[in-house]
Amino acid sequence: MGLVYFISRGKNVNLGMMKVPGIIYSFFVGLLFSKSLMIVIYSGAAISHIFILTGSFLFLTSDIILLFLNFHAAPPKWLAFANLSTYYAGIALLGLSLYPF
Repeated sequence: MGLVYFISRGKNVNLGMMKVPGIIYSFFVGLLFSKSLMIVIYSGAAISHIFILTGSFLFLTSDIILLFLNFHAAPPKWLAFANLSTYYAGIALLGLSLYPF
């Protein structure tokens, strides 16, 4: 949440009326990552736990990229590829974590 608030204060990123919903959404995405970190710490580093941790990190990275892609004054063109790559890789790893290895 702090990262989104800090980035939104910059002069090139303008969230406008989406600032409060963006901060609330960032709380839940950050909660997903922190919960996956807690699973690895308390339950051990099983393959499925590592998939959950890596998948949630990639999902978090995808949403940070999406912040720049949608709300930056002039986002670089490669951000769209980076966003979709991290998103689909993260979702795939989260889905694979359900498979019993």
